[in-house]
Amino acid sequence: LGAESSVLLYETVCDTPQVVTAGTTLYGSDNAAISNNTTASAVQMNGAALSNLTIRSNNYSNGNGGAVYLAQNTANTFSDCVFADNSAIVGGAVYGSFSSAVQNTFTDSVFSNNHASSSGGAVFGKYCVYQFTGTDFINNSSDGSGGAVYVQTTGKTSKFAGCTFSGNTSVGNGGAIAAMYNIRIDLVSDANLNRTVFADNVANYGGALGYEGIQNNQNITDVIFSGNTAVGNGGAIFLDQNNRNYTMTISGSTFSDNVANGGGAISNRDGVVKISNTLFSGNVSKNRSGGAIWNGEDLQNGTSFAIMTISGCTFAAASDTINNVIGSTLSMTGSNSFAASLLGGGKYLVTDADLTFTNDAAITVSALTFTDQLSTIEFAGAVVGFTAENGQSLSDVAITVDGAVYNGEAVTIASGVTAIDKYTINNKGNYDLVLELDAENNLILKNNLKTQDITGSVDTAMGGTGTGADLSVTIKADTVATKVFGGSETGTDGKITTTMENGTITNFYGGGKVSAESTNLTVSG
Repeated sequence: LGAESSVLLYETVCDTPQVVTAGTTLYGSDNAAISNNTTASAVQMNGAALSNLTIRSNNYSNGNGGAVYLAQNTANTFSDCVFADNSAIVGGAVYGSFSSAVQNTFTDSVFSNNHASSSGGAVFGKYCVYQFTGTDFINNSSDGSGGAVYVQTTGKTSKFAGCTFSGNTSVGNGGAIAAMYNIRIDLVSDANLNRTVFADNVANYGGALGYEGIQNNQNITDVIFSGNTAVGNGGAIFLDQNNRNYTMTISGSTFSDNVANGGGAISNRDGVVKISNTLFSGNVSKNRSGGAIWNGEDLQNGTSFAIMTISGCTFAAASDTINNVIGSTLSMTGSNSFAASLLGGGKYLVTDADLTFTNDAAITVSALTFTDQLSTIEFAGAVVGFTAENGQSLSDVAITVDGAVYNGEAVTIASGVTAIDKYTINNKGNYDLVLELDAENNLILKNNLKTQDITGSVDTAMGGTGTGADLSVTIKADTVATKVFGGSETGTDGKITTTMENGTITNFYGGGKVSAESTNLTVSG
């Protein structure tokens, strides 16, 4: 179709590929379409524009780009177009592959029911740049990666603003989008604050988004991920980065009801991810932990070096757990709320953060380190457990309790744990030490196996939970303890054996808290 002109297509054109040359705009009337081409792409674009045009039912089974082929080194624009029921080997609807990073722009268009027997069910791009605004991708599919879109290797940015991806499927990675190598993807709202949405997409890895070998920064802002599914890991996002010089940034987004084998919302295999002001709700890991986040590589496949930071995030459901595997680091800053547990053998680093745990949430990790005195943990309105494994440090951390229900299992510290809020627990053996508040808000240290050392300011120290449980206490230097009980809370005949190095005890009670008899008391030092 002629150069530098506007052409109106007013009827359906069948089995006749169109070549739209530079400077030409091809318009379609309400009933016009280009369809049923089988020997070439229905439209070949060379620096041109399409508007209000439907391109449908083209099956280029031996080639690429069933609906549109983008010529090399040309910028093309599309507005109010529909691409439906097209198919090809690569790029079921649109195919672009050229070295110059010129931009191809799609506005207010629809891609539906397109299919690629390889990758890019609707759109494929290699060495090219796309910008999609207000465009919907519905029920596209591929037998490779990228159920709707496959993009790779430009060193530039492809942008999706106010777009919807729904019901797209991929046999490989990225039910909606597969991003590979040196490509940057920006997922944002449009100028009218319409959010980009990924809903009900399915893939092997990365139900919505699959990133592999990424060598560029990635941005996800104000995006909704809902009901996406991965057969493997990453119900919404799967990141396989292999280069920690680049960062994926996620902010102001929502992950709800996504499902995967591991990492119901996000699976970060070995990349760098920063997540802020984001809600996780109802995400599920079917067969492994990490309903919300799986951070790190499965240990069966090697050592993990994944790095993640969360700030100002909410994990709203009990299923929204985090699994931080051995070798990985997950840092927390700002205010974060958890209705789900923190799990895994990786390192949790807390800096100037407020952590709130509700709904039976617990911490069961190998390394949880607080690096700032402003950090707090708050257990609010639920029975909660806190389990720290050997070697953990909780230095100078303020622990507050607000309306929580305690059954003697509020905070459990295993051996090797040191320094909790103005006092230090120095364990000698492998036994359970329990920290809790009683009805009068006294701080109680309970040792179920009868031996504990105390350093610092302690209100109450108590023996084991059974009737008659004895207590052996060593009061370390400069210790101030208000009460020491030999037995359990209701015991009557517990015995205290106490060594005073340099401290002050106000009251000793040989029996339990209720009986409070000063019997069977041995003090030395």
